[in-house]
Amino acid sequence: MKKILALFIMASSIITNTLGQTCWQKVSSITDSYLRIVKTAQGNYLCNAANTNNGTFVNYLYQSTDLVNWSPNSSTFPSSTGLAFGKDKLGSLYYSTSHNGLYTSNNNGNSWSISLSYGYGCAALDFDADTLNTLYVSLGGYARGLYVSNNNGISWTNKIPGNDYTEIECVNETQQTFVCNSGAIWYSNNQGSTWSQIIGQPFSNNSAMIKHIGTDIYVFSINGNIYKSSNNGITWNYYSNIPLAANASSYANDAILNSSTWWAGFNTQGVWRSIDNGLTWNRQDSCLSGDFHYLFIDGSNLIATTSNGIYKSNIQSCSSNTITADGPTTFCAGNYVYLSSDVVGGTYQWKRNGINITTNGTSKTFKASTTGSYTCVATCNGTALTSNAIAVTSKTNASASVSASGATSFCAGDSVTLNCTNLGSNYSVQWYRTNVSMENATTYSQVVKQPGTYKVVTKNLTT
Repeated sequence: MKKILALFIMASSIITNTLGQTCWQKVSSITDSYLRIVKTAQGNYLCNAANTNNGTFVNYLYQSTDLVNWSPNSSTFPSSTGLAFGKDKLGSLYYSTSHNGLYTSNNNGNSWSISLSYGYGCAALDFDADTLNTLYVSLGGYARGLYVSNNNGISWTNKIPGNDYTEIECVNETQQTFVCNSGAIWYSNNQGSTWSQIIGQPFSNNSAMIKHIGTDIYVFSINGNIYKSSNNGITWNYYSNIPLAANASSYANDAILNSSTWWAGFNTQGVWRSIDNGLTWNRQDSCLSGDFHYLFIDGSNLIATTSNGIYKSNIQSCSSNTITADGPTTFCAGNYVYLSSDVVGGTYQWKRNGINITTNGTSKTFKASTTGSYTCVATCNGTALTSNAIAVTSKTNASASVSASGATSFCAGDSVTLNCTNLGSNYSVQWYRTNVSMENATTYSQVVKQPGTYKVVTKNLTT
């Protein structure tokens, strides 16, 4: 009987996910309250953190070169971390402390100096910069207000005092800047020189954050309603709703509007995804732990920070799903072939002859051992992609038998005919005496004269 031996190597995933859910992988090894991630001009990543352990600060900053491996950064500051951490258009970094001011670094975080001094409890809440490198930072505490710098952070002016501005959004396409102060929305059309409040809108007293994509501006309210303006914030219309279970907090909310796929996170109400430009939403945080803080995107890497970790997901754009086999797809019964989809970071459903495979049929790779036509439906970023089909054939093993036409013990010079039976016409045979191949012994019947142990090996010519 022909025996097929094969070595199969299968990559196993370290991420498990619920069908339809985004795959989030925890990539931080130290328990901390992680906040905002910034990519430096060198291409490395820094993340500020705000956790304390029995009154002792854990780490001010964490660093990574690949968004997967994170370690403490050596930078230290005189007090704990504020919410704000960002980068201006020249590549300088800005880091908020809780009590001692806003610090800046022009060498990718290797050293820091004070940019804006403030007192106890006046932590910065958000930071942004427009295309002209006008800098905006919001402070809380007794110094609360929206501060603007037109000279690269050398000096600052409080342009809108008296409120905690939790969100700053520079809309460079319209040369506008919007800020949200736990309910109200303000805007400037002249690089922060003067400001006007948007009033009389449904979100005027309950806005959570403001974001934009192109020239379209969106206000996310604490109850999940989204409002849109396409004319520089002059008029607003209801757009859609995120079905939050309760009102969101005014702090630590974030959203990324990326092509047709949008992400929104709320500090107390989880992470949500829309695959139709924000019209409908599904919650996508079943693998996250802790209260949500902020989002960060770089290429196909989406990062969510929470009160206990940094979580990473691959959100590569998916347009096709191709399955391949790692070996022959026709084999003898008892053997198999591995089929794999080339979609990364999705969910999978394998089918045989169009019917869902319920046992071990939801992984990226499937072990096929039964005859049939195999396909895979991979869902990536909410899009279901059906693969090509691969035909697998499992051949029935031969049940050949050998019989002798006479006595198998005889005198020297005599012989006996051995017959191989129960085979069809599509088999070849090879006779062996004492495990040694016999020359020209390839017929179903073989006359033998020498003592020994005889056997026949058959091969299915259609495999």
